[in-house]
Amino acid sequence: MHAKHKISLLFVILILALSAVACGSSGKQAAPAAAPTQSPAQPTQPPAQPTQPPAKPTQPLAQSAALGDEVVSKEGGYAFKVIPGYAVDEMMGLASMSAPDADPDTGPAILLISEPADHALSADELYAKAVEGAKGTSAGQTDITVDGHPGVMVTITRSEGGKSATGQVAVVSVSDSRVFTLVGYAPDDQWDAFSPLLAAVLDSVHFTDAAMTPPEPVNDVTVEAVNGYQDTGGYLNVVGLVLNYTDSPVENIRIDINVLDSSGTVIYEDTVGTDFYALAPGEATTFQWWTLEDLPDAASFAASVVDYDSSSVERAAVDVTNSRMTVDDNGDVYVTGELVNNGDQPVKIDNLAAAAFDSFNDLALAGANDVFVGYLDPGESGPFRVTMSGPAEGADDITDYQVFAEASVADPTTVWNITFGDEEHIYTDAWGYYHLVGEVSNNDTANLNVRLVAGFYDVNGVVLDADYVDLPLHALAPGETAPYDVDGWGPVNSAAGLSDQIDTYTIQWDPAWTWDTAAQTVDLSVTDEDNSVDEDSATFTGTITNDSGQDVDSGVVIVGLRDTASGTVVAADYTYLEGIPAGGSAAYEVSLDIEPGLDTNAVEYFVIAKGDLP
Repeated sequence: MHAKHKISLLFVILILALSAVACGSSGKQAAPAAAPTQSPAQPTQPPAQPTQPPAKPTQPLAQSAALGDEVVSKEGGYAFKVIPGYAVDEMMGLASMSAPDADPDTGPAILLISEPADHALSADELYAKAVEGAKGTSAGQTDITVDGHPGVMVTITRSEGGKSATGQVAVVSVSDSRVFTLVGYAPDDQWDAFSPLLAAVLDSVHFTDAAMTPPEPVNDVTVEAVNGYQDTGGYLNVVGLVLNYTDSPVENIRIDINVLDSSGTVIYEDTVGTDFYALAPGEATTFQWWTLEDLPDAASFAASVVDYDSSSVERAAVDVTNSRMTVDDNGDVYVTGELVNNGDQPVKIDNLAAAAFDSFNDLALAGANDVFVGYLDPGESGPFRVTMSGPAEGADDITDYQVFAEASVADPTTVWNITFGDEEHIYTDAWGYYHLVGEVSNNDTANLNVRLVAGFYDVNGVVLDADYVDLPLHALAPGETAPYDVDGWGPVNSAAGLSDQIDTYTIQWDPAWTWDTAAQTVDLSVTDEDNSVDEDSATFTGTITNDSGQDVDSGVVIVGLRDTASGTVVAADYTYLEGIPAGGSAAYEVSLDIEPGLDTNAVEYFVIAKGDLP
């Protein structure tokens, strides 16, 4: 469901650990809502596995280095001591430690994971899973015990992108319902110094009663993950994932947000809704909260569901294809793709959201509702874009994403007779912003309010960007034609080199935001026209006179440039005016950002002036 991208060694080792504990697991998963949309490619042939592990003495690892404070993972049912000076993070049974100067690909770092299992792993299974998950070259294995529980450790080496690292994977069968994995790795030249610390951490691990007790099934609407960060614009963000574990749909979910200082004291509290209005059973969505308030003591963040109502939503499925994630030059993150209705009923897309994850599979960012087509008949598709404010420290460690669509079964909508001009014009203005310019016509019998959605695609059909525009005319009358300029693009405007990949584009009207309107417009007269053109823009001025005999609540003046040879509209823009009484006049000014080098002798301009009747 997402485009393939380079997988770092850190992420490979994370997948290693997850694969080692995933065999036969049951009960609530650590974060089902946050699972990547597609797993990294697996080897075409698994490594050969012996019928039984080599005979090794089973012995605990001796603690050979001094450690610091103990961290307890309540959800994971284990505790461990930390390496002094290492950054530590723990959430939902997953803990990590990384050295201050750790390389994202090679460490030094340690990952600890505790997951449910449906049976106690045998020695053969422990060994097979550790070797199978290693993904590197196995340099040896040892039978171990951790807090009295049997396990296997495998040493691996791996090279990628000119970097090489050595690591160890320990898999421990804690009980009939729990399996524990520890992964540690470091650059080859730091392994000798790091390995005693790794051994000490493993030796410090002990398991709590929670690890011996099968997890209780969840039957509630819960926050599955939460993250707080300062974004590139200076805002403090708290984002999260919510999952409906009940067997009934719910709606109007309310989330309590807490910002805490280093002592655990709440220093700020607020309530926010989710990005979806309703959640079907097993469905997940995101939530977002941000503030510009200065909270220098913010050290951690918490969120919990405080209220929700029952719902009767009839959920429909849509597929996500041709998607990708882009980090722009400002560090902000975009997820783009196509929504496809592969069902046999019309679908209404109520909301769209996306979440991004770091190389530890932890939630990093979330965003919602930028661009999408709100109604799809069976077999139809439309491009989408979700924008997420990136972290101030950079997005280098953001490696994966997931898309969430709130879709419901819809009644068939009216198919209006709306057509587009023979050719559109695409250009980049002097400021580096893309424009998709064209004309749209209403060939129907009703006044229409029209929204257009456009997409840029690469040669493989992957969506690079998407944008929408509402026609400035609030009512496009039967037989009328109006120009449009789609100019609010995201990553193609802000990610260097992305626009070079544009191969094709689409333009379509959105049935969810196109409707028969009772609004009526009248033509207004244009006089005193004047214009000036420079290398970057063209400015048009004049006077609008309301000679319709009726007062108008507001007016709009649209100016377009048309190539005289081809008839194609090559630039367009507009301005709104306040109400004009019958017989009254108002001055206007419209500036167009034109294509640099445009031959102004080869174009002519036209003006459309309309007034909205009360």
